[in-house]
Amino acid sequence: MSWCVMVVVVSDDQEFLATFAEWSLKGRLLVWSTRLLVVTRLPREDLVILLSSLWTFSMTNAMVLKAEQSSHSLSFHGERINVTALPYEPFWMSANEGNATKYSGIDYNQLVTLADALNFTFHVLPSNNWAEVRLL
Repeated sequence: MSWCVMVVVVSDDQEFLATFAEWSLKGRLLVWSTRLLVVTRLPREDLVILLSSLWTFSMTNAMVLKAEQSSHSLSFHGERINVTALPYEPFWMSANEGNATKYSGIDYNQLVTLADALNFTFHVLPSNNWAEVRLL
């Protein structure tokens, strides 16, 4: 019954992640406004199969963070990551302030929080529509 919820699932168990995906779909946990973050250390091959075969991971607003097996902490070492976003209120809003663009909104705030927690910065790639985003 909540609006704009972010679900975080942390597991290295492929069977658990598959079961979560199936039950979240059946129970309507993930709706259009829900964001999903999966954090795992599954091998890349297993992860690709899992993500491509389950609707929950391939067709919802989901992001996967794959940590290395030897990683003791989740960190991007201060790297800059390019992101694309279109202005859909209240999720992502932009306003021009002189020569700079100021961003705000629920999705923007979530990205700022993730960037702070995982030690990365991000750059918003300019785009006018989703067709243009596919070309980036």
